Amino acid sequence: MFSRRSFVSIICAVGALVVLCGRSPAQCYVLNVYDPDGYEKGKSISLGLFSLEGGGITYSGGPLETPRRVLLESLKEDLTNTKYFSSVTVVAADQKLDSHYLLEGEVAGMHGGSRFGRIFIGGFGNMGQMRINGRLFGPAKRSDDGNEKRPLISDWECNSFDAGGFWGLSGNEGTTKKNADKIANSLSNQVFGRMDKRLDKLTAEVRKVELKDDNKDPMTGETRRHDRKWREKQDWKADDYADEIESFVVQSERKRSRGVDALWLTSASYRAHQKLLPMLRQTAILRNKDIVRGMLTEIEPILQFEGKDVYILAATFNVSSEAAPFLWDTGKMRESTYLTRVDEPGVKIQPVGLLDDAIRSYMVFREKRFFKGLSNFWAFHPTLIVFPTKKPDGSPFLRSVEDMVELHTEVDGQKVRLKFDLKHLDIRSLDDLKFGEVKTGVQ
Repeated sequence: MFSRRSFVSIICAVGALVVLCGRSPAQCYVLNVYDPDGYEKGKSISLGLFSLEGGGITYSGGPLETPRRVLLESLKEDLTNTKYFSSVTVVAADQKLDSHYLLEGEVAGMHGGSRFGRIFIGGFGNMGQMRINGRLFGPAKRSDDGNEKRPLISDWECNSFDAGGFWGLSGNEGTTKKNADKIANSLSNQVFGRMDKRLDKLTAEVRKVELKDDNKDPMTGETRRHDRKWREKQDWKADDYADEIESFVVQSERKRSRGVDALWLTSASYRAHQKLLPMLRQTAILRNKDIVRGMLTEIEPILQFEGKDVYILAATFNVSSEAAPFLWDTGKMRESTYLTRVDEPGVKIQPVGLLDDAIRSYMVFREKRFFKGLSNFWAFHPTLIVFPTKKPDGSPFLRSVEDMVELHTEVDGQKVRLKFDLKHLDIRSLDDLKFGEVKTGVQ
């Protein structure tokens, strides 16, 4: 005879009963706020037609226009009901806008298929039925070249877990509508309804960290030695490519639910991404079992640096969803970021490029193996940092493959110091640290 505790455990193991395990049907998070002063009440907003990403959508419940239409209809209604805006309109992509705000997004993942599959296949993490990424832009401003551009205010992501009714027995179209409706409601509350109460608090927290004496002790991390046995294999599997990427990564400790992971982008680590990313099973949710801390989910923006005389590091800033968003200050980030050699700490190499919007921010579901209801999300913000290979006096920054290099940066006021022992990267020459020819694969 089952005890009450055993019965609850069984219920929580069934993905369709997510709500009973403590997870709400829809989760929306603001990942980064680039302009805290950009949030104003009483302004007009336009909703653009959500685009459809290709790789993450596996859906058999009817035309893909359904989720886009339902999202727009629900968002217009919910945003109107917040009383936050003077007007809410839906606009076509080529329509000239005169609204104060513009909200754009993309359906990045969707999970359809049979009712049986929705309920029983793939475990708790696969119960995400719809994943939406998006951005909020402010009023258009004319740049020096005469073109108008809207400044980015914040970005966000939503995941919905409704499997279709209490037992997951709804059809695919009905399930899609339920997820779209719940995302619209959650997005309206999180991105607008609560942000005015959170921004002042977040700003005060960052200022408090900056003024604390113990901030003199930064978050740290360093490379580890790898035997790289996967390179002895003739045929690599996904885990081998993930291990190859991870061997070029420094993972920081975490403070205040924040951290930074830095990947040295060599041709080898790029080729490993080329092979691994198509192997990942794309569903309506990114899970920690698929994403190695420090790896990238998009690699096309890196190609512009191929063959150039620079070192490229991808710093992925991460934060627990409960502590998000980041208050992202590009100017302050650039000032606080530099490279130095351990044996020559007085020489600081400043970045010649810092691309903090080239790769989209995203959420990862950190799934607990047993206590599913305690699973949570983490937000990841990838930033490409480009450094010169020479010091200001023209001499080479690095001298040998046995140098130790430190990356200094910060996250929401917290200093970070990450050490690369180049011996751990298993390189033959300093040229291997550059992003060179990438046309051929790893294997």
